[in-house]
Amino acid sequence: MKNLSKTLSLIVAIFFVFIGALHLMVHFQDLTTPALAAALQGDTQVMGSPAPIWKMWQGFSVMMGWCFIIIGALQIGWLWPLKAGQKPSKGASIAMLALLAGVIYSGHAFFGPEQFYGGMFGFTLQGVALYFSFEFKKT
Repeated sequence: MKNLSKTLSLIVAIFFVFIGALHLMVHFQDLTTPALAAALQGDTQVMGSPAPIWKMWQGFSVMMGWCFIIIGALQIGWLWPLKAGQKPSKGASIAMLALLAGVIYSGHAFFGPEQFYGGMFGFTLQGVALYFSFEFKKT
C-alpha cells in the first residue's frame, strides 16, 4: 500500500505541473489580447499606491501558472527518490491537501466547476495517498 500512496501522490504532483503549464499556455494565447487589455484599463490602490489593473491581473495569472508548476515539481522531487516500500512524507501530503482545499474553495467561490471538481479529484487522490501512507497493525 505504501507504493500506492507514492503513486497517487505522484499523479497529483504531475497534474499540478500539467495544469500550471496549461495555465501558462492559455494565458499567453488567449489572455493577452488587446480587447482584454482595454477592458481592464484603469488603476486601483495597492498599499496606498496606484496600480494598473491590467498589469496586476497579468502578473497574478503568470505567477499562478508558475506556482502550480513549481509546487508539482517540488512534490515530484520529494517522491521520486523514494525506494519501494518507503512511505511518502505525511507533512507534504497534508500540505498538498491544504492547497487542494484552497483550490476547491476558489473553484466554488470564484472560478467555476472545472476548478472545483479538479480540486475535488486531487483532494480525493491525495487523501487516499495519505491514508495508505499510514502503517496499520494487523490484529
